[in-house]
Order: sequence, then structure tokens, then C-alpha cells
Amino acid sequence: MPTPRVTRTFSMLGADGAGKTALVEALLRAGDPKRASPDGSSARLDAEPEEKKRNFTLSLHPESFEEGGRSFHVLDCPGFAAFLTEVEWALQVTDGAFLAVSAADGCHNKAERSFDVLAESGTPAIAVVARMDHEQADFDRVVADIEASLKVKPVPLQLPIGAGPGLKGLVDLLTMKAHLVEPKGWGKWTEAEVPADLKAAAEAARTAMVEAAAEADDELLGKYLEGGALADDEICRGLAAGARAQKFLPVAMAAAKPGVGVRQL
Repeated sequence: MPTPRVTRTFSMLGADGAGKTALVEALLRAGDPKRASPDGSSARLDAEPEEKKRNFTLSLHPESFEEGGRSFHVLDCPGFAAFLTEVEWALQVTDGAFLAVSAADGCHNKAERSFDVLAESGTPAIAVVARMDHEQADFDRVVADIEASLKVKPVPLQLPIGAGPGLKGLVDLLTMKAHLVEPKGWGKWTEAEVPADLKAAAEAARTAMVEAAAEADDELLGKYLEGGALADDEICRGLAAGARAQKFLPVAMAAAKPGVGVRQL
């Protein structure tokens, strides 16, 4: 009997200017490079005349691609408050969502409105601190802003290595390995040890991530409180349970144009 094909459907939402469409374009580039914009622009998705004129999304844009033997279907949502009804529609027909937050701008009021719609829908989500290659990018500030502005507990899954023009990759807190960007080849990285200057921060962030995962699942919490170490699959289970229950908001990071963090997403 053939193995059922894994299909993922999700919405990409956030404030205008957060980098939503660029992220969708980057995900498409990772899965189907022939159909994506080679320069990393969002012009192929924002194809309506008014969208081209204004350089932002005005309506829902569906996109599909294959990657790693899986099928992905995404709805790129407009970010302006006047179009939040379309965000509501998207969340009704997708299994989850990415909430893009600009690494430079943080959670201004338009991001709060998108998150309010997301929270009311009950849809599980992962926040993505996008545009990490922006010269004013500040991951820690944005994570703090998520908690203060959106009134939800952020749980980082990754830490950036550098920022802005000096972005070198990320630390995967599950594996505690660094993914260092390769100078040649878009979206490619080399696995390495966590840089010495990030070890303390990474260990603290991993501990917080494991605690959040344990608190989301009674069985895992019992094991954790008894001093048992959680396996990676158990951590993932707890993170998924917490996201589904909206007990916290997992946080990833990405830079669409250079492809940092895109394949990890």
C-alpha cells in the first residue's frame, strides 16, 4: 500500500512591509526554483497592476510547491487592516500560519491586528522574524516586542548568527548546531558547532524552549520535573501541542533574499 503523501497548508500573514510575500517567494524558490523570481523579488506574486504600482499585496495569492517529498499550499495574505477579512478567510482553510514580523520594524499596530485575527481563529502559528539581513535588524528586540505588543509568550526555535549585512547563519536550538551560510549557492549552509560567543545565549534559549515544550504536555512535564531529559521528538511534540493550544508562539528567523533560514522553515 503506498505511503500517504504529506501535505501542508498554511497562511502567510503579518503587517505590510514585514516581508511576507518575499518569504513566500523564497519558499517557492527553495522548492521549485524554475518558477520563482531569480532575483528574490516579489513581483511574480504581486502581479496585479495596482500591486505592481504600490509594491505590496492587496489580495490573497495562492501558491503551491513540492519539497522533500511533501506538498505545500500557501496563501499569501494582504497586510493592510482594510483587508483583514481576507486573512480570516485564509485561516479558515489552512492548517497553520506563519506570522511575519519585520526584524527592523518589530510589532507595530498593524502586526497586532493580524495577530488578533490569528488568535481569534485558534490557528496554530509560528512567528518568523523576517528581513534579518536589514541593516537595522535586531532579533532580541523583536522577540521582546512580540511579548510586549502581542501579549503572547515568544519561544525562539533559532538564534541568528550576526544580523544585517553581517548575517552569517543561525543556531538551531533543537540540534544545538550552527547553520553557516555558504558564500556560493542560494539557501545552502554548512553545519558547524555553535560559535563560542553564542553558546551561553543558545543554551539559555534552548532551556527555555524545552521548558515551554514540557509545560504544554502533562506527560512530558512529569518526565521533565523528575529530572528526565526530553528527546528531540518529545520536544517537537510539546512545541506542537503548545502552538496548537496557543500557549506560546514559537519564533523562527529568516532573510528571504540571501535564503538564510528559508529551507529550515
